[in-house]
Amino acid sequence: MNQLKSEHKKAKHILRSCRYSNDSGVSILESNENQEPISSMKKLAFVLEKKDIKNTGIFIVRYYGGTKLGASHLDRLYFDLGLKTLTNLS
Repeated sequence: MNQLKSEHKKAKHILRSCRYSNDSGVSILESNENQEPISSMKKLAFVLEKKDIKNTGIFIVRYYGGTKLGASHLDRLYFDLGLKTLTNLS
């Protein structure tokens, strides 16, 4: 996450959804919408869990271009983008 922040300093939002094992072998599920009014990254985290995809993270970097897209459109867009990314991993 820190690497993405340093590479994309002008980005308004960096969203993430991750599933990994900690040092004790416990599976951790994380998501963060970075103050976006959506829940798509949470939904993607549950997809990672349901499909038993481990040690994987999905990060979406968003720059604001001056046009407001609306929360429902962004939510669908992020979720679809995340699903396409997961499909390409297979």
